[in-house]
Amino acid sequence: MSIVPSENLLIEDELKIVVIGEPSTGKSCIVSRYCHDDFTRQYIPTCGVEFCLKRTQIRGRNVRINIWDTSGTSSGLLTKYTYNADAIILVYDITNSASFSAISSWYNKIIGAQHENLPTFALFSNKCDLEHKRTVAEEKQIIFSKEFRIAISQLVSARTSENVMFAWQQLVAECLGLKLSKFDLEQHLARPMKAEIETTANQYKTTLSNQQQNLSSIICVIQ
Repeated sequence: MSIVPSENLLIEDELKIVVIGEPSTGKSCIVSRYCHDDFTRQYIPTCGVEFCLKRTQIRGRNVRINIWDTSGTSSGLLTKYTYNADAIILVYDITNSASFSAISSWYNKIIGAQHENLPTFALFSNKCDLEHKRTVAEEKQIIFSKEFRIAISQLVSARTSENVMFAWQQLVAECLGLKLSKFDLEQHLARPMKAEIETTANQYKTTLSNQQQNLSSIICVIQ
């Protein structure tokens, strides 16, 4: 008996999502973490725009996401990049207040560039693993999101993966008009990796301990 594949498995929703923000805010790292679960410490500036494809499933629906990762200096081509976009992700760095101040400018440029239906907006505040270096108060993000009617506003960390999948899936659901259950959201809550923090004190203790061990070995040999 032959099995006929369900039509639902062949249907694929398609979205265009554009990632925008100042240079070195981690836009490409967020995209890489979402698409490939990968992160690199090396900073390589994006030239113009880079394209990524991500396929995912949400509430039983197959979704093809065309991601446009733009350069932080590409404001001159913003109209072309954001044309017919379903969603825009605005990214800033919580340790760089200037990157947050520029968000409203990016937002206004996008609004001015649209001629048809406005896209869904999301605000990703990156590098939440560097909370001890924060220069942008979380209240500012909350106020901005309410004032500009941002649909999805999340703290994320491309480095540790914290909230990255969660935020993207929320945005995809919003674009498709789907309401996610608590179970759906929990499936995409990535466990953040512990950030590697080395202090001078710890390095000193390690060095001192090694020296003591070497000294003990020498004494034993002499005896």
